[in-house]
Amino acid sequence: MTKPQNKMGVQQVLLSPTKEVKALLEYLCQQSGKLYNSGVYFARQTFFKTGKLFECQTLGLINHH
Repeated sequence: MTKPQNKMGVQQVLLSPTKEVKALLEYLCQQSGKLYNSGVYFARQTFFKTGKLFECQTLGLINHH
């Protein structure tokens, strides 16, 4: 039995934000990038030390409801 494939799509939404909203969006994007980079760094360091790869389910990143 094969696993069901998750299909993902994107949609572009053009905004005309105020200065405050633009500053907030830029801040959130920066923080998101930092969080992603931290996760990649942690996963790589763990792999180099243990030789094991993480799985999303192990980390609790997938919530099956």
